Amino acid sequence: MYTFTNKFRSLLLAIAVLTSLVAFQSCEKKDPCGESCVNGYCADGDCVCQTGYSGKWCATYVGGGSSSSSGGSTSSSGGSSSGSSTSSSGGSSSSSSSSSGGSSYKLTFWSDFQGNPISVYVDGSYAGQITQYYSSTPSCGATGCVTKTYTSPRTVSYSAEDGTQTWNSSVTVSASCNTMCLQD
Repeated sequence: MYTFTNKFRSLLLAIAVLTSLVAFQSCEKKDPCGESCVNGYCADGDCVCQTGYSGKWCATYVGGGSSSSSGGSTSSSGGSSSGSSTSSSGGSSSSSSSSSGGSSYKLTFWSDFQGNPISVYVDGSYAGQITQYYSSTPSCGATGCVTKTYTSPRTVSYSAEDGTQTWNSSVTVSASCNTMCLQD
């Protein structure tokens, strides 16, 4: 009986150790949001935004008061929209080459309508916010725009949001200066 009791105690000890290991490992779960919540924190895999921010990554500033919108109509070349609950549109893009001989390919996102700042994501990563609006195409890298620089031509996917509208599409970066207008 001494042998049976020792084996039983060993079995109970092994069960207790395994239970402790499982419980310890379950506490080490990684944050599914990573550091993607720009103005908030991650809870159960979703970003919880600070007051005044919204969007998937809490990057869209919606403010505490009313926002101003021009409300006027704008000319839309190349834009498209769908009938979903949030507007989904492409935009118009343009490219220009330079004879500088450099191997820099810039992509600048801009907007021609006044509203909330527009948060831009390129290839799934937060790229910045459009905070200034232009009535005509600005130069690459203009103030208040979002600019990405690449070392070779490529096609990138982008999404953007301003709290009321969303844009989703792709654009080919093939010249030294490429611009993408996010239109109302």
